[in-house]
Amino acid sequence: MKKYILAFSILLVSSLASGQILEMPVSFDTNGKIMEWGAKLEAQARLFPETEGYQNAAIWKSDSLYLLEILTEQGRLRKTLTLSGLDSMRMRVDAFFSRQDKTFNLNQEGRGAYLLWQIPLSLGWYGPAVLGIVQPKEATTGVGLYLASASASYFVPFIITNNKQVTSGQEHLSIACGFRGITVGGAISNIFDMQDSKAYFATMLATSISGQVAGYHYGRYFTKPQARMISNYATLGMVEVPLASVLFKTDYGTEKSFLRAQSIYLLTGLAGGGYLGYKLANNKYRSEGQPSIIATAGWTGLLAGTGAYFFLRGPYDGSSFEFSSGEAKIATLMALCTSVSGLCLAHKYTRGYTFTRGDGYIVMGSTAGGALLGCGLGFLMHPTGESESNEVFQSVSGLSSLGMMAGYALGIYSVRKQNNKRLGNLEINFDGVPLGLAMVACKAKTQIPWITAKF
Repeated sequence: MKKYILAFSILLVSSLASGQILEMPVSFDTNGKIMEWGAKLEAQARLFPETEGYQNAAIWKSDSLYLLEILTEQGRLRKTLTLSGLDSMRMRVDAFFSRQDKTFNLNQEGRGAYLLWQIPLSLGWYGPAVLGIVQPKEATTGVGLYLASASASYFVPFIITNNKQVTSGQEHLSIACGFRGITVGGAISNIFDMQDSKAYFATMLATSISGQVAGYHYGRYFTKPQARMISNYATLGMVEVPLASVLFKTDYGTEKSFLRAQSIYLLTGLAGGGYLGYKLANNKYRSEGQPSIIATAGWTGLLAGTGAYFFLRGPYDGSSFEFSSGEAKIATLMALCTSVSGLCLAHKYTRGYTFTRGDGYIVMGSTAGGALLGCGLGFLMHPTGESESNEVFQSVSGLSSLGMMAGYALGIYSVRKQNNKRLGNLEINFDGVPLGLAMVACKAKTQIPWITAKF
């Protein structure tokens, strides 16, 4: 049985990595440094003066063709370039830069967002981590240390990135790896059974900072949508691989053994999901909203598959809910299969389209709205006092799953139909989500005496 499940999983993953149209990015200059022609450059160089509402441009090579892609306020334009046309454009670009100083083409489009995201990362993690390592006895010392360390977590990157390249890909991947590094540190601490809380916090702090540094270094090779594809798949892997372990083993004997095993699965999923995301993103064009739409399909499939199982299972007997090991395996297999199927379909139905960030949020919102509608209808079908709670649970599970999938289908139909329309520039970064996984991965080993609360 295990061999069949493993073979099936390999086939599903392989189907994701195959069938993608390979488009290699091509530079605008002969030195291979300018991979994207932004609005700032266009305003001064006027490389495309006839284009109205210009935002940015990129050049791609597909097989033997060169494609110039220009994103405007009205939508995306694609033109075929001959080799002589590309050489002529590069001559104009080189001539333009020869008249500028050395810092003119310094790409810092991601620096503002990069520094802004240091604030929740420092207040939510770096500051508390320093307190967990030092563990001051006085409240005033703790507050001062927390605020000072959180401030340093902002101003150190502020100084380091001054007059340094910070692309949007570097910004996203660095912050994403910083948040996920927290979870990695918690998992490593569980694997080595660290009992000292100071070692726990120090490990998680070190892996978070290391993740930021690594993301900053490797992010230069990716656009922001490509970086988001990598981080989204890494998060999916962090959740789905530990979940898939239910198919093989459910009894670990002790809590310590369970935590160690799940931590190993978590790290495996993070590495495997990140690598799959890299293969799907590297040297391939991804529009701004495509990663969000694809990731939403994965999460929708995971939740809808679980809900569908509980609906098909029917009402449970008795007043207490019982879930056997065999049922857990079936529910998990359904959830994983529907999640992978959702990812495959999302890749298929987003290919060849340009989606804005607003398009991605529309699909996410439609999916959430459909789930809420289905859940509400499930409760309305069973007025208070007329049904057993297990029947209500069955109806809510089935209708919320159906509503979720219908909402996603409606959302993606809507944005495909009105493709190339500018739907807004709002940007939401969901990289803080794995922070919750860190709290699950690690146990509180001690309490800081001066931090107390009553609710």
